[in-house]
Amino acid sequence: MSGEFTNGDLDQRIVIVTLTSGGVATQYEGLYISAKGIKTSETVMNQCEVTILNLASADRERILKETNPFFNKGKNISITVEAGRVKTGTTVLYTGRVFRSRGTPKPNLGVVLRCIQGFDNRAKIVSRSATEITNLSSIAQWVAEDNGYTLSFEITDRKIARYSFTGSAQASLSQLQALAGNTVNVYVDNNTLYINDSGIPANGLPVRVLDKTSGLISAEGTEYGVKVKMLFDTVTRIGGQIDLTSEINPSLNGSYKVRKLPFHVTSRDVPFYYVAECNRLDRTR
Repeated sequence: MSGEFTNGDLDQRIVIVTLTSGGVATQYEGLYISAKGIKTSETVMNQCEVTILNLASADRERILKETNPFFNKGKNISITVEAGRVKTGTTVLYTGRVFRSRGTPKPNLGVVLRCIQGFDNRAKIVSRSATEITNLSSIAQWVAEDNGYTLSFEITDRKIARYSFTGSAQASLSQLQALAGNTVNVYVDNNTLYINDSGIPANGLPVRVLDKTSGLISAEGTEYGVKVKMLFDTVTRIGGQIDLTSEINPSLNGSYKVRKLPFHVTSRDVPFYYVAECNRLDRTR
């Protein structure tokens, strides 16, 4: 690694993939695993590409068969990726559904899994309506339930007149965003639907203190605030807060909210980092 990071005392990585099919969960660890994707504080479905190499032939064929829509039409294959280090433990990096797969050639036989968060909710049709005045928090709860998520509603509640929606469960997130307004973030992370003020970090998330000794690789200013590349950690979350100290670019020092979080972690290769795009927090609010 180059740039600001100076701490060479890093312990062993952990990357775990769990595939669940028909209620049966199978965990993969100790192999070559790569997970590359992006999270955003918007209603778009977060995507991830997971590669697992050096699988036993029987495991490889079973995964390819289970994730083949021609063999298992209508069957949902869920995926969870955990990452971390031996000393700090792991955190859930990504949850979603496998919608496409392919095998990798010799000598490193394995699979590549394309994953989308909430993929099956695109085909799930829901209908909700209320003739009376309804709290926005109640509508948000309906949307969360229809999509199979828990809810974290963190804004001041308000009344909505004559709510009505018929369409896919995934599309109901976009309608919820329209009702909440452009100063509110509506997004999903690890099966939780967050509704929070765009200028305030999400509730209950730890603050990531970031400097050259804690994983900062590089920092550059953007029109929104800052873009930082940093070593992967178990604290940083989409919608969470980063307190940045950069010795190379001290004008960027300050507190930020993470609005976009590309990631790439591998068990045995160089990549093991986040690239966080953040908005500067207004401390006068």
